[in-house]
Amino acid sequence: MGLAKKRMFNNEVLDTDAFLDMPLSAQALYFHLCMRADDDGFIGNPARIQKYIGASEDDLKLLVAKRFVLVFEDGVIVIKHWRMHNTIQKDRYKPTNYLEDLAVLGIKENKAYTLNGKKCFQNVSSLDTNRKQNVSPDIDIGLGLDIDNNIYGDFFEQCWSIYPNKKGKGKISDTKKRKLYEKVGLDQMLRCIERYKAYCEGKDMQYVMYGSTFFNSGYVDYLDENYNDPKPQKAEIISEHEEEPVMTDDEWYASMVAKYGEEDA
Repeated sequence: MGLAKKRMFNNEVLDTDAFLDMPLSAQALYFHLCMRADDDGFIGNPARIQKYIGASEDDLKLLVAKRFVLVFEDGVIVIKHWRMHNTIQKDRYKPTNYLEDLAVLGIKENKAYTLNGKKCFQNVSSLDTNRKQNVSPDIDIGLGLDIDNNIYGDFFEQCWSIYPNKKGKGKISDTKKRKLYEKVGLDQMLRCIERYKAYCEGKDMQYVMYGSTFFNSGYVDYLDENYNDPKPQKAEIISEHEEEPVMTDDEWYASMVAKYGEEDA
């Protein structure tokens, strides 16, 4: 007996701000993961699927951070709201092979998976990152979407490391870091910094925005949709050897009148 072929999606999950505020690439990755999950919502190769469809590692990290997916110590993931999306008939249902991971899950009243009061290791190394983090029990906000501040912190530290005027770091809140991560993303944020650095080239450091100013608001002018790449204006260059234009007799006479008067022309 094979897996059920059809997959469904519940708008109670998809219409939340938490889902809609994610980049389209992260949303697309979520759909692909759901389509490839087994009949209990488990996926054994999430990083491979992420690479196969051309999504970034940040997209997968964001799904983990916002707890649309839960990650186990062995690198397997489960779609948290799987049972809200799908109801599979018994004659088409094939149980998951990941029974040990399934055993630590409970099911809430709204049918979302919960970690049953136990801790789940977000084995980030299995998702192509360099950290292994112990995540607290299933802290739910609304549909069960909590924030992994360490992911946002790593993102911000990478951006901060290349920003030229490192003042005011403590004035950038965790909320701001989260919004930058989710709404701007790493690639575009790095482009904003490089654009501003190019603008500041040759300027004294006192004229460069504090880091706090740039990351809180100054970056906006350098976003892809707002940035106009300044093009160097072409100076009019006239060769000193350029030949003078040939004039007709009437044009020559008129020029002489203008220069010397009619009597002397």
